[in-house]
Amino acid sequence: MVASWVYELPGKNLKGLAGGVLKGWAVSGITDYHSGTPIGFGGGQNTPIFNGANRPDRVAGVSARSNVSAGSFDPHRDVYLNPAAIAGPAAYTIGTAGPREPDLRTFASYNENFSLIKRTYIPNIRENFNVELRADFFNLFNRVVFGGPNTSFGSPGFGTVGGQANSPRIIQLGFRINY
Repeated sequence: MVASWVYELPGKNLKGLAGGVLKGWAVSGITDYHSGTPIGFGGGQNTPIFNGANRPDRVAGVSARSNVSAGSFDPHRDVYLNPAAIAGPAAYTIGTAGPREPDLRTFASYNENFSLIKRTYIPNIRENFNVELRADFFNLFNRVVFGGPNTSFGSPGFGTVGGQANSPRIIQLGFRINY
């Protein structure tokens, strides 16, 4: 879900010094919330067809996700996928794991961007002439979104998460002349 908004703060009709200070302020933001994408396993390589690529067997009754919740996940210590949930297929057979696991997803993504804008109109030069000072905050709450786990069966890093998939908070200041 993505939502964007802009709100001009009240004070448009103020005059004098108060109008100069309080007039022309606006705030805006973009919120972007997504559930993770479905995960599929790969890397079984025991058949001469399909370029040697095959899916592994899915072990029935074993959860594909390890016992780690997203709120306490540490990529340096924890493994996101359970290696006991999959096994190599028998020789010259196609693995039973589907292209995507129905109940297994990458980490959710939550991001908020925010802007504070001050426009000062200078009508002596031209009717719409204004200067704009703004502060933009990308990833306002500095949330970490982990990348997808290694899904290649047989890899020593199977189930591990390689790093961060988003950028840390960025603050950008800007000055612009509009005419």
